[in-house]
Amino acid sequence: MKELYLDVLQKFGYDAIDHGRYAKFRAYWRDGNDVNSVTLYYDSGTTKDHVTGETYSFKKLLELISGAEIQDLDKFFVENKLQPIEKYNRNLTPPKIRMPKIYDKELLNNLIKDHSYFINRGISEKTLQLFGGGISKVGASKDRYVFPIFNESDDLIGFVCRDLTGKKSNKYKIFGEKGEFEYPLFLEECRQQIIDKSEIILVEGIPDALSLWECGIKNVFVLFGLDSISSINACIRFSPKKIIIATNNDSSKSTNYGLEAANKIKTRFSKFLNSNRIHINLPDKYNDLNEVLINCGHLGIIEWYNKCK
Repeated sequence: MKELYLDVLQKFGYDAIDHGRYAKFRAYWRDGNDVNSVTLYYDSGTTKDHVTGETYSFKKLLELISGAEIQDLDKFFVENKLQPIEKYNRNLTPPKIRMPKIYDKELLNNLIKDHSYFINRGISEKTLQLFGGGISKVGASKDRYVFPIFNESDDLIGFVCRDLTGKKSNKYKIFGEKGEFEYPLFLEECRQQIIDKSEIILVEGIPDALSLWECGIKNVFVLFGLDSISSINACIRFSPKKIIIATNNDSSKSTNYGLEAANKIKTRFSKFLNSNRIHINLPDKYNDLNEVLINCGHLGIIEWYNKCK
């Protein structure tokens, strides 16, 4: 009945976010403005208001969003020019569920634990061991430093592979469903610091995340592209008070693509989250946060971070 629920919400001006098995939306009937505050579950038709703690039937939800007392559901649908409920039942088809590929963790045994490339870029071996990467000498990832991507269930769902030769056309190769990557939320320290600080820092690449982590700043999320649905979902799920966008700073180029990207991300996130929570803070003087670490050390990262406050 997913189509039914979404059609009804849209009819009454509720811009719901579809999460596959449920939808989230604002509780306008009580002047609520947090898109994460109410969940409608497609399988049962029940709605949970996470602020008041109340649970509603579908009929009660209709009364709340329409402001009317409903005696006859069929009549209500006709009066509001909605398709009859039975039509949704006839048109109901099983949803296509796309599951991310799960890789065998035995593949990680083939990685050579040589971290010298990133150690030379200011990242300690202790941090690199935590992220579980290494150099591949075989296959499509040959001569690349490979970062395994885990989900929060500790399944291996992909790889991000950085060229070490400087000769390959693509600096990075990604294997797996990039849209499913929530990196590095598989690390408890990351999740806990996001909760404790009520803050998420969005960065372009893994080296940026490593650079922040090296300086004790672990509430970080890697975007892997402008169209990152996973980052929006993560921000909605954690509902932080502050979101910091720290894309690259291409100020030395004729077009600052990093700043353009940051503005696009802010615009996109503002459709789902209060824009007052979202702040842009690009690295000063350098292209990315890893360059800040290399050139200015931990103090440079801390100074950058303090500007976010």
